[in-house]
Amino acid sequence: EVWSCWIELLQYLDLETAWLNNLEERVQMTGNLPDKFDAVNDALESLESVLRHPADNRTQIRELGQTLIDGGILDDIISEKLEAFNARYEELSHLAVSRQIALEQQLQTMRETDHMLQVLQESLGDLDRQLTSYLTDRIDAFQMPQEAQ
Repeated sequence: EVWSCWIELLQYLDLETAWLNNLEERVQMTGNLPDKFDAVNDALESLESVLRHPADNRTQIRELGQTLIDGGILDDIISEKLEAFNARYEELSHLAVSRQIALEQQLQTMRETDHMLQVLQESLGDLDRQLTSYLTDRIDAFQMPQEAQ
């Protein structure tokens, strides 16, 4: 039974290590994005999809490791493997969440900037129409309202 517990622990560690590698890859991909809304949004969605990983395997790792440690079997090896796994898990999780927050803030800034540009474009369009009408009506500068001058 100890052997099967050890093998099962190693299988779960392999699964979660593969997930951590995927998470690390996604985090790295978000590091050098073009300043385009779609690129940032896609990177955020990709990162969020990996972060939605269930915690079931991690729970199994904890329980299997504790069972083996409680039984006094391979304490040092198991503790070392679990500590390394947990440290990497915590580090990447914090990094991924920080990156997720940064991407969300970047998207919000891009939305606000886009909105300000639309408002500015509309204002410039209105001003252009107003000045064009002044020219069409042959109004000279002295006849224009102060703000149009």
